Amino acid sequence: MDAKCIERVILVTPTYRSNVHTFQGLNINEEEDIIEPTKNAVSLVKQKLESEVKEWEEYLVKKKKYNEYLKSMQSDTQMDPFKLLEYMDFGFFEEKPKWKREDDSHPTRVYVLCDDAVSYTHLTLPTNREV
Repeated sequence: MDAKCIERVILVTPTYRSNVHTFQGLNINEEEDIIEPTKNAVSLVKQKLESEVKEWEEYLVKKKKYNEYLKSMQSDTQMDPFKLLEYMDFGFFEEKPKWKREDDSHPTRVYVLCDDAVSYTHLTLPTNREV
């Protein structure tokens, strides 16, 4: 992760605890990004990726609005009061919008790794509850 090209890793594995040393350098968030290879693992990964996209798109909107705010503050014309309220709601009077990573030129680079999950039976076979 020294090259900063991998910013987040989502790991799908049933053996994380026994192989934790293997994944040490990846700086994985154990609370959020370790997923057991169950039938819903793919949808969980998809939700996490969609959440990243949504967060990035919201940041871009805020960044654009902030640039509009700066431009209107330098203008000699009176600012629309509704725009002023919008800028206040975005929190622009306190600080400019910040991305969660240092480099805000791109969305978070997410890598999804599957370890020991290819032949894991929960991905293909029904559970006892489904039989």
